[in-house]
Amino acid sequence: MKKPCAFASLVALLWASAGAAAQLLPHGDPGQGRALAQHVCAACHGVDGNSVDPQYPKLAGQYGRYLYDQLLAFKAQGHRRASGVMGAIAVDLSDAQMRDAATYYAAQIPRGTGAPHVPLTDRLLARGESIYRQGIGRDRAVPACASCHALSGNGLAPEFPRLAGQHARYVVKQLDEFRSERRNSNPNQMMSEVAHKLTDRDIRAVAGYIATMQ
Repeated sequence: MKKPCAFASLVALLWASAGAAAQLLPHGDPGQGRALAQHVCAACHGVDGNSVDPQYPKLAGQYGRYLYDQLLAFKAQGHRRASGVMGAIAVDLSDAQMRDAATYYAAQIPRGTGAPHVPLTDRLLARGESIYRQGIGRDRAVPACASCHALSGNGLAPEFPRLAGQHARYVVKQLDEFRSERRNSNPNQMMSEVAHKLTDRDIRAVAGYIATMQ
């Protein structure tokens, strides 16, 4: 992402192959996925994937392939996406169970977050909207979040997840993990490069704006 044109070309390439890549994930059993959600996932993510605790992400309506890939990253227990809690859960899941859970949560209906759980003034909200829609120009050359996650926040399957209505606290944590390179589960380290260019204020602003999206 050293040059805007290179970034745009990479996004276009990934988007062009998205339909084919999505087919790599066979359909899971949503009934089995619901049973797994009730017994394993619900405490943090909710049975319907609309978590109420802002430290845990909403899964409802997220792309099934993306959810499956993240479970694989947790299961690997490596540098791609390390988490003590999720790693301990995912390591015991079979491939079929991961597909079932991903299929089930992808079919759920996302609900609004309400007020963001981060301090957010009108000025900071406007800053977040500007970063999301337009990026940051001049020397920092931060691309618009919308270029990968869509203006609506619905993302571009399968690589770029849905963000609309996600908890601000969770988004802040993930951007910080990308920035510190504790998380590397993203295509060609794109998010790490973007996050390195964001200040703490930028991160709070864009996370707060994302939480208000429906």
